[in-house]
Amino acid sequence: MQAVESQVKAISDQLHDLAPTLGGLGESAGILKDSARQLSEAVVPLGRIVERLPGGRKRGRLDAGE
Repeated sequence: MQAVESQVKAISDQLHDLAPTLGGLGESAGILKDSARQLSEAVVPLGRIVERLPGGRKRGRLDAGE
């Protein structure tokens, strides 16, 4: 019985130690999401401009293997 109790305590301690790491990971994921949104907001308009340039659509077709 003591072995089970000691394993439960060890697991509980490990979970307790993980809590701050998981909290930081959640915060990092939020920052990453915001960064991806900002990057998309910058890149999408550039892509639209490139499509309007002479030959812009040709390059897209060549890259796609057409």
